[in-house]
Amino acid sequence: ATYAYVPSNGDVITVKMTSNAVCATNSPATSNAVTMVINPLVPASVTISADVNNVCAGTQVTFTALPQGGGTTPVYQWYKGAATVGTNSATYAYVPLNGDKITVKMTSNAVCATGSPATSNEVTMVINPSIAVSVTIAASLNPVGPGVQVTFTPTPVNGGTLPTYEWFVNSTSFGNGNTYLYSPVDGDQVYSIMTSNASGCLSGNPAMSNIITMSVSPGTGLGKEIGNVNIYSIDKNIIVHCSIDVKQIKVYNAVGSMVKSLNNTSDINKISMAGNPVGCYIVSLISDNEIYTGKVILK
Repeated sequence: ATYAYVPSNGDVITVKMTSNAVCATNSPATSNAVTMVINPLVPASVTISADVNNVCAGTQVTFTALPQGGGTTPVYQWYKGAATVGTNSATYAYVPLNGDKITVKMTSNAVCATGSPATSNEVTMVINPSIAVSVTIAASLNPVGPGVQVTFTPTPVNGGTLPTYEWFVNSTSFGNGNTYLYSPVDGDQVYSIMTSNASGCLSGNPAMSNIITMSVSPGTGLGKEIGNVNIYSIDKNIIVHCSIDVKQIKVYNAVGSMVKSLNNTSDINKISMAGNPVGCYIVSLISDNEIYTGKVILK
């Protein structure tokens, strides 16, 4: 009274029954027909991918599941190693650590699904450490006399092959260059901002340097004994007589403004002060390595 087999789609099954009852009619009797509907097997599988990999520390990464044979509403469970993470979603986003291994398990709701739940491929994250960028600057002279040119030189850390520098004095940009040369005023605050071109995961880029506060003072006399030096005034001229190798002479008025400048000076220099009022002036003698200042009363 039973029959078992593995049907194919469209098979029509009937049974014919022959009665052994006394006085049976319509025997043998044929049953109703059952037409078999056979659904094909649906292999279930899932693959995942990361939107980025081999990234910098602190980068959020989104993983996406691509199901096959998942049905209309597959169920997802994400894993980081053996630990369950995420929610029942086809995507999972987080900030990974180096070496994290991500997989997903998908349970299909397709009719006649095989291989469900299916486990995805494994994505191993490569996370690169941060590289700190920094820069320090140094002044060739500090303190200095009035009008003296000072060279500022940067020392970069992780600056790459061609870092760029922008120089600032009192928060005002004064251009770009690998060094900066200018004549400071007392109290000037000098710093640089470096932009690195190094490869990798840079942090702190662009980098601001230390701030150098310049000390500029004309002084009230010669800074040190420098040999035979004599500075005096006669007939609205300042006379400088010295035996050292002076490259430049600069003259400042009482409020620190430069009024005269001489280059390639000789042993005896006559500086005409015509057009300048009588009074106190500061004379700076500039050699290769040092600055010497003295005071003179213009007559």
